Amino acid sequence: MPSSFVKAFQKAQDFLLHMLNTPPHDSRPFKKRLQAILQATPLASLRGAKWHHLLDYERLHLLALLQGSVIFDSVVDQYRVVSPAPLLAYQYLHLIHFFYTPLIEATKQGLSPSVYLHELKKSARNATYPCTQEELCTRPDNTPWSPWLEDFRSAKLGSWLVDRYEDTPNFSNLPYDVPSVMWTMNVWGRKQTNLINKDLAKRWTPKQARLWDLHYKRRIEAFFTNKDFYIDTLLNPEKISADRLRANPTPCFTPKYLNQQSVQNCQLILEKQRFDQSKIRAYLKSMRLLSVDGSPCLYLHSKEQLRGFNSKNPLCQALQIRPPNFSPNHILKRTFFKR
Repeated sequence: MPSSFVKAFQKAQDFLLHMLNTPPHDSRPFKKRLQAILQATPLASLRGAKWHHLLDYERLHLLALLQGSVIFDSVVDQYRVVSPAPLLAYQYLHLIHFFYTPLIEATKQGLSPSVYLHELKKSARNATYPCTQEELCTRPDNTPWSPWLEDFRSAKLGSWLVDRYEDTPNFSNLPYDVPSVMWTMNVWGRKQTNLINKDLAKRWTPKQARLWDLHYKRRIEAFFTNKDFYIDTLLNPEKISADRLRANPTPCFTPKYLNQQSVQNCQLILEKQRFDQSKIRAYLKSMRLLSVDGSPCLYLHSKEQLRGFNSKNPLCQALQIRPPNFSPNHILKRTFFKR
């Protein structure tokens, strides 16, 4: 993790404490410190006006995370840190990679973010969002460390961030290693400030926030839809079979969550096209962008035109050789390829 990134997080957290403990303060310098964090992430590579609202969107998330990293200590009559800046920086950088790496890589090959968001909005009416029921976005006890558990934290945190202006439960009820989200800073004791509160979050919310919420929700949906398969891989490997993958091959899109035998089964199933195509068609209609372990593979336009990206991943290559059939003329187009 870059030291400049951790340092930017530390400066922002220190300034937030200063604002809370010695009010009143202008929020504009704090806003600049949040911007410095974003400039130290992969999002800084996104140039042009079409990306400005995304940086505003993520600045809003940083506000909620940093506010969730401090609590008021009535003994000393001051706010203090409960989530240190280096840990928060690590968690936020992982969140950025989880939600944006496939899209960033796809835009490098020509995908327009505005087109993607527009088509995602058109498909949203038929999409599902599993975290509307809390129990569907939880993990069982005793789940061992794994790439799935590492990404669980980001997916769970993302589900709280899109539930805007709703604070997370108290610290004792938080799931494993997931940072708190706080939109409202309660005023305790003699500390009086109106700068760090829910109104600030609302003022900072960009008009395009709901569109980026859809992006978050689709990534969260993709993660939790196959939760049972990935958990069985960790806890009940005897339940994992090639037949189960043939019935639903979408777990193959994140082979880092699978064991070696399942990855081999995925390769054979996709190469020979011995699987239920309806599952992949439904996946593409909901997500639009299909990636394999974070690398863009296929994209479905609103007119059901399927496009392909450059990829060295063997599972993606198998999908591109035998793509799902969306129409009588379902030849895969490769308009995004940069040669």
